[in-house]
Amino acid sequence: MPEIKTTPRDPRFPNTNQAQHCWTRYNEWVVCLKRTGSDEDSCKAQRQFAMSLCPVSSVEEWDEQRENGNFSGIQTDDDCNEENSLHKSLTLPSPAAVALALTLSAHEHAAANSEKKGQKLTNK
Repeated sequence: MPEIKTTPRDPRFPNTNQAQHCWTRYNEWVVCLKRTGSDEDSCKAQRQFAMSLCPVSSVEEWDEQRENGNFSGIQTDDDCNEENSLHKSLTLPSPAAVALALTLSAHEHAAANSEKKGQKLTNK
């Protein structure tokens, strides 16, 4: 059995709950596979980081989903199958697109909270 080391501290995930950290590390491994043409040897460190954070059952489930072409995370060309050809057109979003989506989501959340506060005040 290979030696498993814990992933290094990541300031993006300061909380005790590491579920998002796990999901991100797994998808970073998939990104590595995508960039290296599915060269698993080149992506051993990323896989090890995911394995050290994630429950084995989650990794096995995501691996199976990738094999079946229905993984909800980042896709590689190898994840595509004939029945699920939609994935062939998927690409990674740019960092700017991700930042924009997060900003819009934050504004929508703030607007919804503001609306709820206004409704509470008028209902009194």
